[in-house]
Amino acid sequence: MPDKVIETARLILRPFRAEDAEDLFGIYSGAEVARWLQRPAMTQMSEAEEAVARFQSRHKALARPNGLYAVQVRETGIVVGTGLLQPLPSDQQGRVEVGWHLAESAWGCGYATEAGKAMIQAHFEQTQQEAVYAIIMPENVNSQAVAQRLQLLDIKEWFSHPIGLELMLFRQTRSEWESAR
Repeated sequence: MPDKVIETARLILRPFRAEDAEDLFGIYSGAEVARWLQRPAMTQMSEAEEAVARFQSRHKALARPNGLYAVQVRETGIVVGTGLLQPLPSDQQGRVEVGWHLAESAWGCGYATEAGKAMIQAHFEQTQQEAVYAIIMPENVNSQAVAQRLQLLDIKEWFSHPIGLELMLFRQTRSEWESAR
């Protein structure tokens, strides 16, 4: 398997490529996606091209299996989202976040759960860390449902994001993951 590529039955999670800019624009120009990310929706293709370059750089800089992954549907070749496996922003404890940003057209297809499960598996199989975390806005019940399907537990703690948000913190430990297998 190529470096830092994670595959599932329906998805390929891989580094972003320059040709993904159009698909990325389709994801991040969506008003609902932007709403949950607390950033303006993309309005120009150049923003997507710049984002691809940032994602590529960040992916390369992170130690395996961490990365910013293009979530590509195997059957169509379309990139429908971004998978995140990376250090929690500004976290001094070395905790790792699993996350998902999907195009509105991909909501309800099970892709977030499938990608999340694969990233969590890679995390526990390829690192010695004892837990993985997700940070979710309290109003984002759909992402909370994905976290529950992934058996990430709401640990009733808040994560202060550097952009000024208080987010719910979900966690799955290595022992919880192993017992669920």
